[in-house]
Amino acid sequence: MAELPGVAREALDVDVVIVGAGPAGLAAAYELSRLIKAHNETAEKKLEGISIAVLEKGKEVGSHGISGAVMDPRGINELMPDWLQRGCPVESPVTDDGFWLMSKTMKLSAPILPPPLQNLGNYVISLGEF
Repeated sequence: MAELPGVAREALDVDVVIVGAGPAGLAAAYELSRLIKAHNETAEKKLEGISIAVLEKGKEVGSHGISGAVMDPRGINELMPDWLQRGCPVESPVTDDGFWLMSKTMKLSAPILPPPLQNLGNYVISLGEF
């Protein structure tokens, strides 16, 4: 990268850089650190001092994720089986599904829900808190 006169830039030496502190970036950093720890527990040649940096454009993690979402727990169950016990910030489990067509004077319930709209067993989360 070309140097700009009069512009000072901070430099950090790290081994791994993950761009974005959203769910995928944080999962990648967590899984990589878990794999390094597992490797070091069994291997003769240890991976000592591996630094992992997660870069986020927001002021803090979650500052850009302001909407709510429904999370299918299959991915996090695989990554971190004890995520609920560890205090993962979920709002509540989904206990019922419904879809209504509404007008100013009435609502009509859909008789069936297509699979993408079925969330029973998933969790309501706030992306800004996750």
